[in-house]
Amino acid sequence: MISAFGNEGATHMLASIRLFQSDDPDEMKRGLAVIEEEAENGSCYSAGKLGWAYQHGLAVPRNLGKAKTLYEKAASCGMTYWQILLSHAFDQGYLGFEEDPVAALYWRNFEPKVHIGDFNCWVANYYRNGTFPDDEQALANYTRLCSEASEGDRADERRY
Repeated sequence: MISAFGNEGATHMLASIRLFQSDDPDEMKRGLAVIEEEAENGSCYSAGKLGWAYQHGLAVPRNLGKAKTLYEKAASCGMTYWQILLSHAFDQGYLGFEEDPVAALYWRNFEPKVHIGDFNCWVANYYRNGTFPDDEQALANYTRLCSEASEGDRADERRY
């Protein structure tokens, strides 16, 4: 789908804003329709976002089973964001998954990886935005580990 803005990237961006940032149910449905179409046409990026909509009940009824299936589809294509989400969900037994250290390690080490980022920073974000159950101690721990990783990255940059 090409938007009035002239390209698919703009269409996707506008759909994401409508779905994830609007309080207007009609706008959310318009955004959902685009994200669904993209996922049906093979976009793994959109499949993960569609999973997010199902997990959180955004313009669709909450359906954790569909969310998990879509997360696995996105992760299997190399979408690092969803690989990390699945890894930690299996590690902690979240999102209806049983604790499974083998599956957690599988998704954490899965290749390819499309995005770059620190595992601890991503997991801190999942606690912060409500993807994982409220756990202030876990949030504080992952935030600290993320901060330490960021400090290490800055120190590495200063060496060059």
